[in-house]
This record gives sequence, structure tokens and C-alpha cells, in this order.
Amino acid sequence: MLIFAGIGYPLASRLLERGPEGGALLLGYAVMTLVFIGSVFTVPSYFLEHARRDFLADISAEPQLRAALEEMSLTWRDPVGTREFGPL
Repeated sequence: MLIFAGIGYPLASRLLERGPEGGALLLGYAVMTLVFIGSVFTVPSYFLEHARRDFLADISAEPQLRAALEEMSLTWRDPVGTREFGPL
């Protein structure tokens, strides 16, 4: 966030000299910066954190999906050789 503030400081000082419309533009810049940070960091991290829980819930809710995954796990081989097959 400090990087964006450092980049925006020269812009902010010029915008604030323009009066109320400059303040509105500065507020728009701040909102767009927050949306950018949220879309790049916050939203993906939320989904990464909850992906396993949601996937397990889907497997529990759908017997056909669980059966297909169990069948796939019988023949699946890890190319690296250090991982187990998914969450099963």
C-alpha cells in the first residue's frame, strides 16, 4: 500500500490544488487502488484458504463425484512420487 501511496503522492498534491473535483478524483484513485489490491491479493487468498474445505463438501454431497475420484485414485501415479492422491 505504501508503494501506491508513494506513486500517488505527486498526483494527489496536484489534484488537491484543483479543489473539490480534484478531491473526488483522488478519492476515486484511492478506491481503485483498494479494489486492485483486493482483487489481486485478498480474493484469491480467500479462495485458496477455503478450497480444500469446499472441495471436501462437494465430494461429500455428490456420491457420483466421490466414486469417480476413488476410481481415479486407483490408477493415478504422481510424476514426482512424493504426493498422495488429493483429499481422499
